Amino acid sequence: MVCIHLLLCILFLFTLALPRESLRVCVPRSRLAKGEEGMGQISGEVEGKRGGIMQGKMVVILRTSSVARASVYRHLREKGIIFVLVHPVRPESAFDGVFHYHLVHDTNDVDALEPVLRRFLTRHGLSPDAVISFDEYAVYPAAVLAQRMGFRPIPLPPEKLRRTCIKSLLREDCAGNGIASLVAGVLTRPPPGEADLLAHVQRVLGVAGAKFPLVLKPSPGAGSLLAKLCFSVEEVRDHAVEMWDVFASHSATKHFEAVLDPTVRKEGVEVLFEEYIGGQEVDLNCCIENGKVVFCSIDDNFEVRPPYFVETGGLCPTALPPHEQNELRKLLDRYVAFHGKYLHGVLHFEAKYDFERRQAYVIEVNCRLGSAETDTMIRTCYRGLQLGESLVRCALGLSVTEQLLSHYPERLMEVNSGDSYFPVSCYCASVNIYPCAEGVLVRAEAPTSDKALVEYSVSAVPGELVAPPPKSFCLLAWMVARGATAEEAKSAIARLTENFVQEVSVFH
Repeated sequence: MVCIHLLLCILFLFTLALPRESLRVCVPRSRLAKGEEGMGQISGEVEGKRGGIMQGKMVVILRTSSVARASVYRHLREKGIIFVLVHPVRPESAFDGVFHYHLVHDTNDVDALEPVLRRFLTRHGLSPDAVISFDEYAVYPAAVLAQRMGFRPIPLPPEKLRRTCIKSLLREDCAGNGIASLVAGVLTRPPPGEADLLAHVQRVLGVAGAKFPLVLKPSPGAGSLLAKLCFSVEEVRDHAVEMWDVFASHSATKHFEAVLDPTVRKEGVEVLFEEYIGGQEVDLNCCIENGKVVFCSIDDNFEVRPPYFVETGGLCPTALPPHEQNELRKLLDRYVAFHGKYLHGVLHFEAKYDFERRQAYVIEVNCRLGSAETDTMIRTCYRGLQLGESLVRCALGLSVTEQLLSHYPERLMEVNSGDSYFPVSCYCASVNIYPCAEGVLVRAEAPTSDKALVEYSVSAVPGELVAPPPKSFCLLAWMVARGATAEEAKSAIARLTENFVQEVSVFH
């Protein structure tokens, strides 16, 4: 069933960014044996040679997130950070040698996790300096846990963060505070005894003044998971039924439930409907210190393929004209001003500029750094800048300005004056590749001899069952190319895409 495949993709999300000289295949590791819950695993000695402002700082990390984060963790470990990982299973092999300690425990239920974590820390004589997560479905539990343990929650206090992660609440806050957002509403379940579901759906949409086409998506969570463009009341009804069935029955929905009140978990996973607008969708990958934007990169998303919202790649930085970029910056500034000094950390702020309305709109706000190829493009374009380090600095109360100046020492005056937009050394374009057919994967190879290729990742192994959208929305691979100009980068990624080799043995 389509929805089941979609939810299974939660478990994979995105794959590791790797040097083009080395193909890494991501295979889930087996679950730890029963009875290992709460045991520590110490991997390697804590580095003590490098020194620096982050040396010896201890950070509790909830969930590894996708293997694309491995390079971020390695960078931070080289800076002297000591990691205490909380993750429900043995981490993927891509994370080998990264984490100093590992508490095997689920992260969704903070009430259950907190006493176990405190005992674990005491048993190992550990005194952490921060609690954070790079994972979409653990940022809220991490903020709750951080606040309880006396640390600053990143990037927002728990209740403000929850209202951001749940899109229906984000839409309410935007509408009430002059922040342009999409017209939206919650498609409620029919009341007991309501037999005519179509009439119920029509009534809810009518009260909201909704006009087709509409996008249906889960209210909690991020990205395109379960999202679909609908052109009629009948399509809305049919897709809503599929979503409600999945919410009620599939174990993977616990990731959605992580941001909900424990008393309303499964009943509280809502279906959001919202207007569909045209234009250019962008990501504003940014860092905010105490309510002030200190870094921002506006990056274009390439066209998706409705009715499902399959992400196809993007361009860093944007090719939009100055006026449109300025409107997007104003939109971000209004959102940041709404939260003020409480907002402190890294955001993956998704927006869209509608050329017909000449207006920028908030799509969603992810309270963590971007996934998969996003980090690769930012690092490549901005002189090696690591937004993962920026996030950790925010959590530790260390200056991000100092980090920015280490990459852009000639911009001391601009940084001190609050200019958060930095020049790039090149352009990057990315592509997300999906299986060409349903069947058994025989071969998947990136064109590694092409000098424009920066990094890539392949997330399936030969012999694995694969399928294209809409049956499955799991990526087969992604690649990042660079160029001196936007057109050169886009031309390079088009060439790489054409030369990517995949073979699938089709079922007959």
